[in-house]
Amino acid sequence: MVDGIRIAPCAPAQTGCERPTTATAVRDRSARIRVTAHPANVPRGRRQRHRHVVRVVAACVAIVAGCAVVANASAQSVRFTFTGRGWGHGLGMSQYGAEGMAVHGWNATQIMQHYFQQTQVGTVAGVSSATPIRALMSSGRSTVAIATSTAGTATDLHTGTSHALLAGRTYTLRAVKLTGGTWVVRLTGPNPGVGTVMQSTAGVRIAPGAGGLVTLSGRKYRGTVSTTYAGGLRTVNTLGIDDYVRGVVGWEMSPGWRAAALQAQAIAARSYALASRRPASYFDVYGGLPSQSYGGVAAESATTNAAVAATAAKVVTYQAKIVQTFYASSSGGHTESIQNVWGSAAEPYYVGVTDPYETSPEDPWPNPPSFSAAQLGADLGLGAPVNTITVTRRGVSPRVMMTRIILTNGHTVNVSGNTIEADLGLKSTWFSATRTPSLTPPPGTSASPTAIAAYVVTHFAYPRWHRADAVLRAEAVNHPGAVAAILARGGGAIPSRAILAAFVHGHYAPTRRAAALRTLLGLSHARAIRIMARSLTSGR
Repeated sequence: MVDGIRIAPCAPAQTGCERPTTATAVRDRSARIRVTAHPANVPRGRRQRHRHVVRVVAACVAIVAGCAVVANASAQSVRFTFTGRGWGHGLGMSQYGAEGMAVHGWNATQIMQHYFQQTQVGTVAGVSSATPIRALMSSGRSTVAIATSTAGTATDLHTGTSHALLAGRTYTLRAVKLTGGTWVVRLTGPNPGVGTVMQSTAGVRIAPGAGGLVTLSGRKYRGTVSTTYAGGLRTVNTLGIDDYVRGVVGWEMSPGWRAAALQAQAIAARSYALASRRPASYFDVYGGLPSQSYGGVAAESATTNAAVAATAAKVVTYQAKIVQTFYASSSGGHTESIQNVWGSAAEPYYVGVTDPYETSPEDPWPNPPSFSAAQLGADLGLGAPVNTITVTRRGVSPRVMMTRIILTNGHTVNVSGNTIEADLGLKSTWFSATRTPSLTPPPGTSASPTAIAAYVVTHFAYPRWHRADAVLRAEAVNHPGAVAAILARGGGAIPSRAILAAFVHGHYAPTRRAAALRTLLGLSHARAIRIMARSLTSGR
């Protein structure tokens, strides 16, 4: 996984990877990483039309809006169940999708070029299997245990002085403050001795002998390990890119998967790491989250090492530049575009695509989480129980980008899909929220416009409704006659200029909005209501 939660067949995740106080507030704590309800299976054009109609519904029903919503059910008896698909941010390669493609005969290059459109797969100048990569293994520690499998050396990073290390013996690197206040990295050991081998103000590099490995905190790694001081010990593993990738593939994908899928994972891991290099920093990638899961030698197996060897030095490029190949456990059947995941600028190779062969056991989610209205409001930090949740904007997959939540106190808050995913611990932002009991007649009962209108009137204090449009969003689109019936029962409700402006904004093209508003303002209230109702019920 990259920049997210570890993704593996047995433990999916994501990787590759980082309010106003007016009537309507906005909450969006989404970060660059983090990691994505295919409602509808509805074509995007229809989804856009749905959003348009919702705006019209809101404008029409708001004519008869009053103050506060009064729901019959208590905040504890009302529940919201979140059903969804996918595990991870949904950007780039789906690991389960790659395995599905491999099962259907796709090779690694085809897999990568499907997930990363308009790219090439191959070698590039200046990159070989031995190109160094630096992985930050730990930071902020006071001690680090270290050993080499063969006779190795410890080198002072300041003076270049080296000292021999005994094979297989454990030494300890410590952060020590000298009498004058200077901090140094001190190497002591081997156990059970505690004698000082060397100390340095710059740090110490540990290198094994030929063919050897470094053991860091009980785990074996290829390459060398350097420890420096900066508010605590920070330890970096430096090794060749393909040796690094050998330690990633087996922890990101099941070694038992098809060779083409493992090879695709190797290319993705290599490209992600090389595109993440930070020449001006002391490390390139993290040894785990939020970068890729890196387990060193423990992650290696015959099948994963073969996949690395078969793709030696190969990367994904766009116009000769290495692409940072994000990936996640499962996409749910469709990946997402980067601007809809992290708000980044659109890129031709970060576009949402279908994932035709994904077979993740998590799609759809097998155990949809459920929350009471009170718990949901508390977990989202909204200060009151939730009355309704409406998705107002989706991506191309379609993952949820923004929702409108109406609280039992009548306040309205806009909350991003990323925030809901993070606060509720959902697997992705591909979700739908179902309210129980529903605020519209349940399936199987009368669904005539008159019945729906009567239901709303019965379940809310009439005539002092507050944003009753939210209650009707789903049903009114399917039964627009319900809005006309409610408007008729609204009697002499007077549309304000704000209501008329909202209607015009949602119903008319930008070039016609000013003229339309002037026209409506010149009509009687009753005439304006009839025009708005007729526009909705006609489906225009």
